[in-house]
Order: sequence, then structure tokens, then C-alpha cells
Amino acid sequence: VEVLHFDANMALSDTAGCMPLTVQFTDQSNSTDSIISWIWKFDNGISVNAPNPLELFSSPGTYNIKLKIETQRGCIDSISTPLTVFGLPHADAGPDTSICVGESIALNGSGGGSYDWSPSIGLSSYNIAKPVAQPHVSREYELIVTDSNGCRHRDLVMIDVNPYPVSTISTGASLCLGDSAQLEV
Repeated sequence: VEVLHFDANMALSDTAGCMPLTVQFTDQSNSTDSIISWIWKFDNGISVNAPNPLELFSSPGTYNIKLKIETQRGCIDSISTPLTVFGLPHADAGPDTSICVGESIALNGSGGGSYDWSPSIGLSSYNIAKPVAQPHVSREYELIVTDSNGCRHRDLVMIDVNPYPVSTISTGASLCLGDSAQLEV
């Protein structure tokens, strides 16, 4: 009587991460008989028959990853392990806006645990939700929001800097100090 030893085992390149998450699955099963079948079930409606598949997870959630092996002599074993895919925070840098040269405006970031604005040029602070911006030229600011899982999302806001209007008077008339004239627009 020959006793066969076999047990299903697997390794994952990541057991948790931010979406979209690509995971390399590696068969680490041990068997004294040749393994002829590997059925991976990813708990998302997809199953693959390969020893070391690569799979993309595009939706957040906890997935029960299952590997079932079968040997040449019909022995079957399986193992499962959880995989957690975190959703992304929703970064919002606020609406695009316009200011005049020399004016400032409070940016209105939201959506996460930590904030990182760039470039930091013209900002009162780069790592708070609502810094004051005073750019000298029109500038697009990028906000990157990071949540407690380390997941990141970005948004952009455009601050247009308009010059003050220039007015000229060309009536051909001369005015002296204290004189007045009516202007038409």
C-alpha cells in the first residue's frame, strides 16, 4: 500500500490593498503525486485552471480565495484565504475659480484623512484640507487625499489669476487739479 502525501497551499503577492489591485497567486502545494489540476476561485465569479494565475480586482470587498488541487491518482485537497480590496477615498479639490492679481482664496479640499496639495507655490500650507492660495499667475493645483488604509485619490482645481483692468482716457482735453470730467463706459 502506497500512502500519498499532499496538501494544497498558496501564496498571494498581496493579501490586502487598494483598488484596482492586481494579485499574483502562486501554488505552493506539496504532493508525492503529480498535481494535474489547479482550480482557483476568486469569489468574484471568475475561476482559473492554472498553477500561478494573475488576477485584477476592481471592486472593493473581502474575497474568499480558494485553491483546489487534484493529483494524477485522483486525490483532491483545497485551501482558502481571504483577500481584502479597499475602496478609494473621494478627493474633491473644490470648484475651479478666478481671482484678481494679489487676491487670495481659500481652497476647499475634502475626502480623506490626509491631504497633499501640489505645487505648494502660493499656498499657506500644502498638507491641510483648506489652505489659502495666493498665486501670482494662473495655476492648477493637484490634491492627493490618502485614507487610513493608505489608499489615494486625486483631484485638480484651476485658479485663474486675472490682471486688474486697465483704463485709458483719451479725450484730447486737459484737466487741471480740481477740475472734473464725465466719463462714459
